[in-house]
Amino acid sequence: RAAGLARGLGVGVVAVRHAGGTGRVGAYVRALAEDGLVGVALAQSPATVAPYGGTVPVVGTNPLAVAVPRAGQARALVVDAATSAVTLADARRRAREGTPLPDGAALGPDGEATRDAGAVGALLPAGLLGSLLGLTVEALAGLLTGARGDAVGRGLWVLALDPRAFGAEDLADRADRLGDDWTRAGGRVPGDRPDAEAFDVDRDVWDALDPATGGTP
Repeated sequence: RAAGLARGLGVGVVAVRHAGGTGRVGAYVRALAEDGLVGVALAQSPATVAPYGGTVPVVGTNPLAVAVPRAGQARALVVDAATSAVTLADARRRAREGTPLPDGAALGPDGEATRDAGAVGALLPAGLLGSLLGLTVEALAGLLTGARGDAVGRGLWVLALDPRAFGAEDLADRADRLGDDWTRAGGRVPGDRPDAEAFDVDRDVWDALDPATGGTP
């Protein structure tokens, strides 16, 4: 829907409440970028992350993703990141495996720093910038959608832009040049990877999905 609005008007916005798990929001904006559009997606989730300098969870891991089209083989430059120091999925995986969290990633129920993934009272933001970005996501995908405090689901806010409406018909070529500059400077361009036809799934995740898969490995 956002893509259709962007094609017709130059800008399309969709706000969703009562959403289930949104998964990797980068997938949504990648699809928009591969269709020649610029995509922005913000996903609000239940409170698990304390504000910068705080000890009590107020917002979720609140990921955000941005993607622009590229002319080369990669087809999209995709930035997709949680605003917390670690994702909730990573924290849960570490708790299952019994592996410690990185320093500065979480607080225990007593408000003191902890690396025990099984005893997390609050995750911490990715610094002050991550905390402010998490608050921004909450404002747009939580407040604007009406999802904050909703016991039914989560909030999702997606923006699609048609580069042609902004006189940027050559955006994909310029994004390729930006990617080249980034790589030459020693960086790794996010989204610069071939799509995998197959991937590994953790055994415990597969077992949790077993009723849906029928037990087929």
